[in-house]
Amino acid sequence: GEQMAVAFGLAGEQAGGTMESHKEGAWSRRTHSGFAAERGISAAFLAGEGFLGPRQIFDGEQNVYKALALDYDPSKLTYALGRHWAMMDIGYKSYSCAIGFHSAIDIVLELKREVGFGAEDVERVTVFKPGTTPIHARTDFPTIIAAQYSAPFCIATAFLKGRVTPADFTLETLREEPLLRLAREKVEFIPDLSMELEREKERQASPDVLVLQKNPGRVILRLRDGRVFERRRDYPTGHPLQPMTPAQMTDKFTAVATSALARDQVEKLNGVCEKLEQMEDCATLAALLYPGG
Repeated sequence: GEQMAVAFGLAGEQAGGTMESHKEGAWSRRTHSGFAAERGISAAFLAGEGFLGPRQIFDGEQNVYKALALDYDPSKLTYALGRHWAMMDIGYKSYSCAIGFHSAIDIVLELKREVGFGAEDVERVTVFKPGTTPIHARTDFPTIIAAQYSAPFCIATAFLKGRVTPADFTLETLREEPLLRLAREKVEFIPDLSMELEREKERQASPDVLVLQKNPGRVILRLRDGRVFERRRDYPTGHPLQPMTPAQMTDKFTAVATSALARDQVEKLNGVCEKLEQMEDCATLAALLYPGG
């Protein structure tokens, strides 16, 4: 019964195009990018060994667009082909939660540094972001994933702890009363139509123009002493147009990797990753990916 339903869910998500794990707060949300990358690499290896697959997956009679989309623009596939590498436009998350809240979290942490207030000083905080779904406004947190997709929980975490890291999303934090009260009673989350219209204009830009879409957030902070602060940010830290510094990248890598590997091994791994283009094979890298490597 239960295991069969979960098995169907895991299989269905690997078919692509589903968002049910977001709604339910299912663990499998974390596997989406990994499975996609693994499938791409496997496909390249299979093709390289002569294994036959469909040659017209994009323009054949039963192509991928007809299976997954009602409206589509194939010209985006060939944008600046051979001249621009989209991989260079990849951003990195500064915080361990949904990317749509990152600009607002940047603002909250910035205000904490500049103004020097505590969570107990907050009367109300109103967060605006473009587009949303009910999961972003939820104030019940049945799983860690659900909390990571909740703007109230993530904003409250930034206020209370001055950070939003993997260590701030545990079964224990889901039951922290001060955090839950702050999320449910002090954080107001409002979808901003004007921001969404801005993003829609970007989406409709010419396919000949590369669009590094904004990911804006606006925050109105009201403190108990009567002071009010309002700020907007269009690009969160880690966005290609607001990149993390090398030090920030190293700090993030170290913080995440040391949860599984010894610090000296993490330092060696980081050194290898910084010189990947000089490696003749990946044996050294692979060995460092395992504890004790």
